[in-house]
Amino acid sequence: MSGGAVRDVSPLEAQRRLAAAAVLGAERLGTTAAFVLPGPVMVAVGGLEGPAWLLAAAAGLGQFIAGGALPQRVADGAMPAAPSDDDRPASGAVGGLLLRAAREDARVMPECLGRLAALGLTVPFGALPGVLDLGVRSRSIRRPVHLVLGSRGRWLASLNPDWAYGAGVVHRGVPPGDTERWWETAGREERVELLRVVREADPARARGLVESTWEQDASADRARFVEAFRIGLSMDDEALLERALDGRQAERVAAAELLSALPESALARRMVERALAIVSVRSALGGGLRRRKGVVLEASPPEAPD
Repeated sequence: MSGGAVRDVSPLEAQRRLAAAAVLGAERLGTTAAFVLPGPVMVAVGGLEGPAWLLAAAAGLGQFIAGGALPQRVADGAMPAAPSDDDRPASGAVGGLLLRAAREDARVMPECLGRLAALGLTVPFGALPGVLDLGVRSRSIRRPVHLVLGSRGRWLASLNPDWAYGAGVVHRGVPPGDTERWWETAGREERVELLRVVREADPARARGLVESTWEQDASADRARFVEAFRIGLSMDDEALLERALDGRQAERVAAAELLSALPESALARRMVERALAIVSVRSALGGGLRRRKGVVLEASPPEAPD
């Protein structure tokens, strides 16, 4: 099984085919081509033959996949060394709880990861693959994951394209340090997609991208960019959203909707003041023998629209 042509398949597909060949037989699958395995796996399975070799090879390849390595794409000696251990990883028990929570109810994961970040801790090393996989399944959790990866987690993420978000690669095909230049030259839909991805990991950076080209961008583009601010919306976005209120209708509508979702924003306060000015509350007695008291809201529309 150590020679022959190399199949152009993903590591997961290679692992699946190895296991299938062990169970069904390589002849039945109609394939005799070999897969290139990492050196340590080849050493570990060197004394085995037949189905035992195939199953052991599949298991070994699975460990490399879980560790973020893609053996057929990494040349010998080309893999970057892991950074020094300067993180504060939580205990292994905490890692087990994180993985259990992810399996049983992933909705609690943002809160769990947020509390970990508040304590200044990172995901324990053994739980990193499972936590990074959460961001593959749900983009909405990528920002909480990114905050607790630590240097080792970001290094591990850099070894697997599916985990690239954790290594600071904000968008496929865009190098981490080239985001700003790419933003200036990409088309509208590409920029909207990039903006959404960046907002998930770093809302302030995404806001900076929009501000950098605001004056040059068309009104329709600005409106689409403002809509992307739903991701990670906070009071830090208020100044730019207020600026959008001075634009054309699409910009104003998008900005007003988001500002209304921020109770402390100036727009929300203005709307409350206007509502109180035209709405009054009075008590009223209901009909029937018991004559229960009730409340009536009365509104007096303004004489002229604002």
